Order: sequence, then C-alpha cells, then structure tokens
Amino acid sequence: MNDGQNTGESTEQAVNTAGQRDLNDCQTNAYSLQECVDVGPHITQPYVVSPPGQIKIPSVTHDAVFLSWDPPEGLTESLRFRVTWKCESTGDLLCSEVPVPNICIQGLTPGMKYEFTVATISDSGRQSKSVSTTRTTDVLEPKELKTEVTTTSARLSWTLPYEMDLTSHSFCISYSSTGKDKEFISTSSYCTVITGLQPDTKYTVNVSIVCHSGICQPATTTFRTNGVERPSEDKQHTTSTSEELLPPRQINITSVAHDAVSLSWKPPEGRTKSLKFRVTWKSEREGDLYRSEVPVAKLRIQGLTPGVKYEFTVVTISDSGGQSTSVSTTQTTDNFTY
Repeated sequence: MNDGQNTGESTEQAVNTAGQRDLNDCQTNAYSLQECVDVGPHITQPYVVSPPGQIKIPSVTHDAVFLSWDPPEGLTESLRFRVTWKCESTGDLLCSEVPVPNICIQGLTPGMKYEFTVATISDSGRQSKSVSTTRTTDVLEPKELKTEVTTTSARLSWTLPYEMDLTSHSFCISYSSTGKDKEFISTSSYCTVITGLQPDTKYTVNVSIVCHSGICQPATTTFRTNGVERPSEDKQHTTSTSEELLPPRQINITSVAHDAVSLSWKPPEGRTKSLKFRVTWKSEREGDLYRSEVPVAKLRIQGLTPGVKYEFTVVTISDSGGQSTSVSTTQTTDNFTY
C-alpha cells in the first residue's frame, strides 16, 4: 500500500471519527476579519497550492455546523486549512485555521444562512483557491405545543426539537386576547399554567426559547377558554367545601441592585403540601407586565432598568389553575453608577 493510500485512509478515518462527536463538545478558535488577515505568513504568490476537496456538512444544529472536506490529492507535505464563515444577515466574517480537514463551528445564530469557505495553506504561507458552500442553521423553536383549558386558565406544555442543555436557556411565554395588551411569563420548565383568563375567550399564545443570541422564533397556537357552566347542586356543594387557596404572607425585599431585585415571602400558614407561587412585576415607567412561576418562596428578578420603580405581586397557585388573592409591594432599583 502506498503513502497516498495511507494518507487517504487516515484522513477518512479522522473525518468519520470527528463527525461522530457531539457538537456541544467542539470548540472553535475564531478570529475577526482583521485577525484573519494577520494570521499566518503573508501570502506573496498566487494559487500554487492545490485546493481542498468539496465541503461536506455531516451535521447541523441551531447554533453549530460541522464541516469536513478531502485534502488536496497527492499532497504529502504538512498543510493547514483556513476556514472562513460569514452570516448572510449581519455580514459578520470570522475565520479559523486548523491542521485537519474538519472543523466544528459554534456560536452561530439560529435560523440564519451562512457561507463557509475553505482554502489550503502551506507552511510557506502559500494559499490555494477556495471552495465554498452555504447552509442555514436550524430554527430553534418549541415543538408539540399543547394546551389544556378550563374556564379561567390554560395549561401549556411543549418539547424541544432535540436534546439541549437548558442550564443556559429559558422560555418566554406571551399571551393576549383581542384588544388586550400582551402579558409575559418566564420559566425554565417545559410547562406553565396561565390563570386569570376570561371565560369563553380566544387567546393567542407564543412560546419562545431564550438562548445566548436572544429570543428565538416562537411557536404559536390559539385556544378558547371554556364557557361558564351553571353549577348543579352537587357542584355547588363541592365548591363550598373545597379548600380555599390562602395567599402568601408579606413580601420582603432582601436585596436591590441597579438591574435586579431579590424577593422573599412566607408560604400560607398551615399549608404543608406542595405549592407554587406566581410572581408578577411591572415597571411604573414602561407598564409591561412580566410573570414567573417558582416552587419556592423566593425569587431574584434580573434585567430591570436602573432608577425605576417596580410593583411586585405574589399569589399562591394550584396545579388546577386556581390562585389565591395577592400580596404586593413596590421597590425602586438603584441608579447605575460608573
């Protein structure tokens, strides 16, 4: 077996092995456009090095693309490859140099088209003509969005297109009915319960994944709450004897910063079984209403505006969508100082 065959088999084995790696385990040492110009020896002679083979894309996710290619035929000296990628929407151009014919590029934006270019670089700094291809990253949106409605509440649940590490992700839910302003809920779980809805009313709801690049494209659905039924005598008796949800006790502000407020409160007296709390906050200046559900009697709210007064409200909620009366307090965030 000759050296060319050995090189070809080694390269193919390296590409196949690299293609099986989890994209989340790859890292890309990327350079900016100016750094791309500065990397490596200055190229003084035009294309005297053979270009790499066609670019292949074995795998794509919402924020990463894995590329592989064949090295130039008959080239036995050590070589490197310069890979550049450019986002069609923003025009941002980055590059990286690798000693093997594959690379995993991470930190991309979901649902964006990118152009990828690869050129061979010799140790003397000579560069080949480039080969190029384009690919659009996956759109990152929740799947299988389902609703279960009652007269005044709706339970939402969803899944993801593939397994993800949610330690750096969360979900933003917005909902509204005709003529009403949108309301927002933030959560890190795969489900939430919206309460305080109007009977026999149509609502539109959006569920978006919040990742490193911002809020991704939402999954959207509509639902109509149930109409009010005239209760029978049995239902009236059941309602009168059912346990009433007690509200949390006084809210305490445990810490305040220019962009964050930490709240804590005591659970309802005598309540020992599992419960959850819905926290809402509204800026006095902007008026937008946000919500979050937590299984513990505390919450740190971040992303607030410096020097602005906020109203915070907490209610006890049940799995069926019922809620207690609320307790409220106000607090002004600190002014930002340099």
